[in-house]
Amino acid sequence: MKKNSEKKAIAEVLGFAVRMRREIVEEWTQAELAARANVSQSAISLIERGERADIATLSKVAAAFRMPLWRLIKHAEAEHIPRMPGKAGAAV
Repeated sequence: MKKNSEKKAIAEVLGFAVRMRREIVEEWTQAELAARANVSQSAISLIERGERADIATLSKVAAAFRMPLWRLIKHAEAEHIPRMPGKAGAAV
């Protein structure tokens, strides 16, 4: 059970990072990101809601942002991991 909640938390953090990058940095709609990443708009929606975080789709999204996947993950960690429940020093 704990493993599933950790996976969900990671998916949510990545999804939030994708949404922030899409809206604030790139100023794209979900449809624009989907077209650039060659994935469906519903796949982008699922990622942003933290319901999907498969490597293949995230790699395509990262490429659309002109960055490797590891950098997208690093941005997500740097900006959002401190807020995750159960982590030392997490904001509640």
